[in-house]
Amino acid sequence: MTEMQSLEIRTCPTVSTHYTTVGVPVSIVPFANPGTISIQCCGAPEISVGTAPAGEINGCCDFTISQTMRIEIPMVFGASVLMGETHVECGGTTGAAEGNCGCGCEDAVTAEEEETE
Repeated sequence: MTEMQSLEIRTCPTVSTHYTTVGVPVSIVPFANPGTISIQCCGAPEISVGTAPAGEINGCCDFTISQTMRIEIPMVFGASVLMGETHVECGGTTGAAEGNCGCGCEDAVTAEEEETE
């Protein structure tokens, strides 16, 4: 039976913070699409006769024709959304090691902290 060796595994946890501006162009295009238009006459037309002297030379007869109508215009409103390509503008990056990473960095950080105090 072989003897098992214990290996010490050391890690260096790190937190990295990144600042970025991310954007995507968006265009909203509204639309209105009419459906089938339906027109119905309601009742008989009315004719109003104007007055003109009988037998007038170069005269005219004026009249108006009016009709009540019911007009239905179904409408569908909506919008299309068009997306462009995304883009990113990278900003600063920071990072910090956490804990004992076994490379002597704790001593360097401690020395720096003492110098700034």
